[in-house]
Amino acid sequence: MDQQPDFSTPLILFCVALVLLLCAAPLLVHGLFRRHRFPALAQKFQTYANRANIRAELIVGGCLMVGVVLCAVGSAVLYGQATEALEYNLAVKYPMVTFDLGYWNGSWMSAQATLTDGTQIPNVQIVLDDFGEPFATGIDELIYEDLPE
Repeated sequence: MDQQPDFSTPLILFCVALVLLLCAAPLLVHGLFRRHRFPALAQKFQTYANRANIRAELIVGGCLMVGVVLCAVGSAVLYGQATEALEYNLAVKYPMVTFDLGYWNGSWMSAQATLTDGTQIPNVQIVLDDFGEPFATGIDELIYEDLPE
């Protein structure tokens, strides 16, 4: 197998994006609320320090949102690359089968397999071993059952 599919890094990046979003959203909402309310404050509360705190809150929230976007885009790109690597490895290992891949769920990927004679096999589970080599459950027995021993 030439390419190593890595499905854990996109999942980690996606989780980091969710955590950053959970931090950024309240900061931005609170900062916007404070900025909107600032002109209505009493004169003694309209200080430069208060305005600087609001600005800092909005800047940190904005930076966190940039991190959310970067992590989400990185996760999508890496997931696409891992899926392409898995498709390549499946084509090398099972040249007589085409796979219509579903989604990676953390442990395996579900797919629909079509043999060269047109036979379709639904709900094939594709798992990766420790070295990244794919195994399609049930396909090996079906392909190699007619071979002489």
